[in-house]
Amino acid sequence: MKGKTTILSQIKFLVFTLLVACNSSNVNPAGPDWSSVKTSIAPQAQVSGYGTPYPLDINTLGWEDGQNITPDGLTVYCFYSAMDLFAFSFSDVAADPCAVGAYLRGPFQSIMSSVPPSLANSCEKFANSDIVISNRSSVNDPFPEWSLSNVSFPGTLEGAPQVILNASNPDIVDYFAFTYLNPEPSNNSNTDDIAIYKNTNRNPTGTFELLPTPINGSQTTEDNPHLERITDSNLVLFFTSSDRPDTKGDVDIFYSETQDAGSTWSAVESVNFNSPLFEDMPHIWKDSLDVYWMYYMNSDSNIAKRKQSTSGDWKNWDNAETVIDKGNAVAVGEPTLTQWGDIAFGLIYDAGTGFGTDQTNRYDDDIWILPKKGSPFDK
Repeated sequence: MKGKTTILSQIKFLVFTLLVACNSSNVNPAGPDWSSVKTSIAPQAQVSGYGTPYPLDINTLGWEDGQNITPDGLTVYCFYSAMDLFAFSFSDVAADPCAVGAYLRGPFQSIMSSVPPSLANSCEKFANSDIVISNRSSVNDPFPEWSLSNVSFPGTLEGAPQVILNASNPDIVDYFAFTYLNPEPSNNSNTDDIAIYKNTNRNPTGTFELLPTPINGSQTTEDNPHLERITDSNLVLFFTSSDRPDTKGDVDIFYSETQDAGSTWSAVESVNFNSPLFEDMPHIWKDSLDVYWMYYMNSDSNIAKRKQSTSGDWKNWDNAETVIDKGNAVAVGEPTLTQWGDIAFGLIYDAGTGFGTDQTNRYDDDIWILPKKGSPFDK
């Protein structure tokens, strides 16, 4: 069927960027005891001032990654797919994004029934993704179960959400950036683009727009956005790509600035530490001394950070320091920080073989927290 090869390549890239980069319901009973598997995993903090990392209570046996936690710790978002995304992507049937039935797992399986129009006659289930949200009123409250966000559209793939809250009214979101792909062949797009809402809510309403050139390219992939407001009109956007002309490795980090609140953007540049390996999933955070740090996933599938070399220079960053080591997990990535310095991150488990038909139920991805000592997340 026309379009399936393009869709497959996109699904594999979404998975690759995290590897190399609702009550849960397991509808595929053959497989591991996930509770035992997960309690055996122990990522390690490599810097002082932090407590013990732990998974969020709202994780499910669906695939949660690409998460973003708001600086005030009240809202968490993530990329979600109701399946074992790794096992499917590495399987013999992955050439067909409609062959997902054996890999389904976790809540919100209705999103897998949303099929691109051109595949409607041949596809009952589709390897889909959406953005889910959990919002609480106070940092003293538990996060409620995930719900599908308003950024969940039928037949398209959404992920890597990131927000900038309004400084005066944090219920208002000034910018909501995310990765978007419409896999319908007639859409004439076979790569991820970065999309953005402006002046919306924590659960966005209204109309989003795709960022213009020089950021999005018709033949290049743009993913994992992090947008940072420097002044009212000056913002810097970091993102990743695997196929821009100046890419050095499998995945690299790029940036662009706007001086007019997003109407136009400067030429895209790469950061100084891109390498022939990969650097992925950037997030910048300003400490109490007004110094920016970049957190990202390195080529060891750990989370590292680098200090900005000179204030206002978004290209140059100092030597890397490992922040979280994956330990016996497959990978840790997608770091985002709260105002206290807690680090939310995604973690991939591998239950291994020996569980009967576990080839369709071998991997899972959850959201974890590395709490800063003394913060509301330090428990």
